[in-house]
Amino acid sequence: MVRGKDVLHMANNVEIVKNIIILHQYAERKEKQQNRAGNFRQRGRSVKKTTEDKIETESNTDISDYDEDEDYFGGTIKHIMKIRKVKTIQGIRDIEKTVTVRIDDVDVKVEPDSGADVNVMDENQFVKYQNKTYDNPVLEKSKIKLNTLQNSLPIKGEFKTIIRNKTCGTETKSIVVKGKINSPPLISKSTLIELGMLLIRADGSFAKTNHLKITDIKKDVMVVSE
Repeated sequence: MVRGKDVLHMANNVEIVKNIIILHQYAERKEKQQNRAGNFRQRGRSVKKTTEDKIETESNTDISDYDEDEDYFGGTIKHIMKIRKVKTIQGIRDIEKTVTVRIDDVDVKVEPDSGADVNVMDENQFVKYQNKTYDNPVLEKSKIKLNTLQNSLPIKGEFKTIIRNKTCGTETKSIVVKGKINSPPLISKSTLIELGMLLIRADGSFAKTNHLKITDIKKDVMVVSE
């Protein structure tokens, strides 16, 4: 199923909340370490010379904790910066998650979408594609109906094309929707499989076996209707 604008916004909001929680946890740890450091300094002023070595040892331990905190904070910043290393697509900031394929004679950054039944681009992306290609893609009337989680997408038409990567290519068609989809053009599950970019193994044999696997075979399988 093609993901809509609301789904993208929800994903972005979840990532923002995660970042806020990470920074909040760091602030709490930092405050505790500062309080501990203050206690050590206060004790250092009131003890005798014979205990200075012990206090120095405790202070060194505290400094080590600070170093761990700095590493923790540095890792947090790197994590956030990695998330913010984004590109602007149709005015929407999105995590870099595209691959480059060749649609006819034009190299295009697309988003692989194993949940999409068809290849999709919006009418603005189609116009840009038309201006760059030496072919003459013609929109034909489409009988395809596309739905997001909340509503349907108005279809402008479809066109036949060849999508290639460095290994192979496949003849297919792309659906053009009216307005903006607020994402890169989407490459469907079937096209990804044809291009050798996606392989699904129902038994999970890509992964290593562990103790959480299914150990008994059930006769009844629940089927959830769409």
